[in-house]
Amino acid sequence: MVQAHYYMPGLPSPAWWPKMELGGGQLVEQATHMLDLGRFLAGEVKSVLGQTARVRDWTPPPDYEPPGGLLSYAEGFDIPDTTALILRYASGALGTLSCSLVPQAAWDTGFRIVADGLLVTINGPNASWVGDEKGEATADPSWVQAVLYEFLDAVQSGGTTSVPYEEGVKSLAISLGGYESVNRGGVPVELAELLPELAING
Repeated sequence: MVQAHYYMPGLPSPAWWPKMELGGGQLVEQATHMLDLGRFLAGEVKSVLGQTARVRDWTPPPDYEPPGGLLSYAEGFDIPDTTALILRYASGALGTLSCSLVPQAAWDTGFRIVADGLLVTINGPNASWVGDEKGEATADPSWVQAVLYEFLDAVQSGGTTSVPYEEGVKSLAISLGGYESVNRGGVPVELAELLPELAING
C-alpha cells in the first residue's frame, strides 16, 4: 500500500493559481511531488481513478483584504479544493493520494509505504522505518537550496539535472489521468492512453 497526502492551509497568492487552464490546480502544481515519490519508491503507475470536489465558497466577501501569505478567498476560483486518487501500480500494489487546500491550521504532508514486514514513513525530507530493523534518516537543513541550485545550474549551463525531464512528464501523466477519470465519471484511466510508452503488461 502506498499512501500519500498533501494538505495546504489555503491558496497560494499568484493570480494564476486558482485557474485550472493556467496551473492545473493543486494536483499538478503541488501534490505532483507525492506522485514523484511514489513512482521512485514503488514503481510505475498503471492506472488512476480520480474524484474532485469544491467544498467551500471561494468568493471574496466585500471586506476581504488578502493577507501576505496563503489566501482564504480568490476571484475566479475554478479549481478543485479537494482531490482524491486511487492508483494501481504495475506491481499490483494500490496507492492513494488525497489533497486539500481548504484553509485550516497548518501544512500537513505525509507519505507511507506498507510492505511485507516493513512500514516506511516519510514526513517532509525525513524518513523512518520499522521492520527487521528500525531506523530513521534526517535530511540536511539545506536540502531545499540544494535542489533549487541544481536546477538553476542546469538551466544556466545548458546541462542536465540528476532527475531527467521525462520523469516529470510521467508523474504529470498521473495527474492528468486523474482529471480525465473525473471527466469520465470516475472510472479508471490507463496511463498508457496518455503516454503509450508507459504501456505495461499485467
